[in-house]
Amino acid sequence: GGYLTGSNDCLYSVVAMVPSEDPDFIMYVTLQQPSEAFNALYWQDVVNPVLERAMMMKDTLTTTAVTGASSETTYKLKDYIGKSPGDTAQELRDNLVHPVVVGTGSEIKKMSKAVGSNLSENEQILLWTGSLKEVPDMYGWTKENVEQFSNWSGIKIKFKGSDSGTVVKQSVASETDIKGVKKITITLGD
Repeated sequence: GGYLTGSNDCLYSVVAMVPSEDPDFIMYVTLQQPSEAFNALYWQDVVNPVLERAMMMKDTLTTTAVTGASSETTYKLKDYIGKSPGDTAQELRDNLVHPVVVGTGSEIKKMSKAVGSNLSENEQILLWTGSLKEVPDMYGWTKENVEQFSNWSGIKIKFKGSDSGTVVKQSVASETDIKGVKKITITLGD
């Protein structure tokens, strides 16, 4: 009980908004006990790029919610086989697609959707990189993606719960060493 007394034992926070008059975006950031001496100018390195990107995406982020436009994006899935999973995941997120990288390999070997597919906003796509050492966290995955994972990994999947929805529970904990895992029971729910 008591206060911390070290030179970096502080809690810093900032609220930033753009534009300053009638803001479209408000961002709150907290930094607890920085590992090095804190300088107030550090905020600009974190906050500015995020808010600039939000402003660039403003029309995309607000149009669908306001107008109820179609949930189909104009984005057609490119061929990412052989590409970097990190760069690919970022490009997909930029196009409002939900990438799920499976494995720790340095390049994408398989994709759960066909090249040229029109992807809906927030639609999941599995990107298989191989070198899978641990059971992935499948919470929120669709049944279709779990089945695709089963095909790629050779692990048998048993489903419980509803026939649709997303994964709410898995019988083998994520980050478990995948060696020796032959079967996983998945519970689907809403």
